[in-house]
Amino acid sequence: MTARTLPILAALGVLAAAAPAPALAVDATTSDLRCLLALSAAEDAADGQMKPAMMAGVVYYLGRLDGRTPDLDLEAKAAAELKAMSIQDLSDETVRCGAALFARGKAIEAIGEKLRGGALAAPK
Repeated sequence: MTARTLPILAALGVLAAAAPAPALAVDATTSDLRCLLALSAAEDAADGQMKPAMMAGVVYYLGRLDGRTPDLDLEAKAAAELKAMSIQDLSDETVRCGAALFARGKAIEAIGEKLRGGALAAPK
């Protein structure tokens, strides 16, 4: 974890703490797609350090989608899902997805600390 990524994680933490997001009863692919759409919309509206944080989130969720459903017609599915989402949905999803990203970032940060401290064995 670099000093440059810490403010990004902190920004996502602020988003995560902003408001509780309602639980959605959707499958994992739709959930990840909603995150991609919400963070993409947030990236469009962001400035300063928030813009790269949102783009990193978009790339993260795109990777999840590609890994789970490589044959997904992303354009068609995204268009259909975006039509079904309100501005409030996008806001709620940004909070939910930001919280998930923040948690993953903290886990990666902890692994990095262990690696730097020699607690994890280096590959041979």
